[in-house]
This record gives sequence, structure tokens and C-alpha cells, in this order.
Amino acid sequence: MRKVLYIPIIILLLTGCTVGYTFTGASISADAKTVSVDYFVNRTAFAPTFGDDFTDALRNKFSSQTRLDLISDNGDLRFSGEIKGYAITAEAVQGNDIAAQNRLTITVRVKYSNVLTPGEDFDKDFSQYSTYPSSELEPPASIISDVMKKLIEDVFNASVANW
Repeated sequence: MRKVLYIPIIILLLTGCTVGYTFTGASISADAKTVSVDYFVNRTAFAPTFGDDFTDALRNKFSSQTRLDLISDNGDLRFSGEIKGYAITAEAVQGNDIAAQNRLTITVRVKYSNVLTPGEDFDKDFSQYSTYPSSELEPPASIISDVMKKLIEDVFNASVANW
């Protein structure tokens, strides 16, 4: 008889407790419906299309990996910022003072605003790098793309994955 009484209680407890998981690791409030990403201005003299590319990549990340609708402005989640730094430095210097590799470092300033939860807002710099052979005069497109992917992932994680 006791076992019969426990079954409905266990069922109520199990159905009353739910936890939401996503494959992207995003933790977005159910109240949030929209996201807007303003154009990221490139303040560097290098990679003139990087601002456009970064903006598009961030928009695509939220479109493809969240349920949020992308709108032009005033989203529940809002992103804006600028490309602040684009630097190439010598790495892995050999015995004859010639670099074997170069390091491309890109820094992006991101202003994030969560209209529904203002305590999650931030305004900070994100920086990532990748190395390439010094025999290349300019960073290959694949290296620039690699750095951008890392930056997008960092911004995504900082804003909606609570990392």
C-alpha cells in the first residue's frame, strides 16, 4: 500500500522539475525573443572588410545557434562595438634573428546589453590570435578566419553561455 502512495508523489516531483539543455551551451531567458547586432566599425588600417565579416559572423552565430529572431535594432539582446586592434608580431625567432612564424592578433571591443537582465551587460575587449609561417607576406585568409571564429565563440560564450 505504501508503494502505491509513493508512485504519484514521485511522478509529480519528476514532472514538476525540468532543466533545459542545448547543444550550444547557450543559456538564454525564455523571455528573450530578439537579438540585434550593430555594424562593428574597423578602426584599424588593416583588413578593411573585417568589420563587415565580423558583424555577419556574429549575426550568423545567433541565427544558427539560438532561437532568437535577428532584427535590425533594439533587440532584447544587443551587440555593438568596434575592431580595435590588428597586430602582426614575430614569433619563434630562430638563431639568425629571423622569425619562423608570425602571430596575428585581433582585438574587438564589444558592448553587450541584455534589456531583460541588465546585470548581464558588459563593455569589454576580446582578443585572439593565430600563427602562420613568416614566409607569408600577409596573414592568409584562413588565419584571419580562424581568429574571427575564436572571437565570435568568445563573445557568444560571454554573453549567453555565462562563461
